[in-house]
Amino acid sequence: MKKAILSFLLLALIAPSISFAAKDVRDTTCVKNAVDTRESSIISAFSKFNTSIVSALEKRKSSLSDSWSKTESAERKSTRKSAWANFKSEKKAAASTYNSARKSAWSTYKNTVVSTCKVPEAAVEETEKTSVEPTL
Repeated sequence: MKKAILSFLLLALIAPSISFAAKDVRDTTCVKNAVDTRESSIISAFSKFNTSIVSALEKRKSSLSDSWSKTESAERKSTRKSAWANFKSEKKAAASTYNSARKSAWSTYKNTVVSTCKVPEAAVEETEKTSVEPTL
């Protein structure tokens, strides 16, 4: 009994210095670089989206303003309708381009982290599910 208690006490003193956890084999520099690349791609895509929307708004503003310099009511209405339709189309195209680039950035990140950095795919998918970046 004394031997068991002494063994237990000895183990309690030595155990904190022994690591029983599995070694983390992830290449953290690799993951950091993959995250930097992904985020830079998403920032670039959002910047392009913003530029496209500002351009579409400027065109809409100009077209709507021009419509009021028309003398015929039907022509003004047609010009305004066209301005709004063009804006809607450009806005939709910009959103589609952004979403495509965002998905591509995540896909590239996932492939890099799983194949090159050796992170389990489930861990990468969990990260992707919890992201809160805007989808348009």
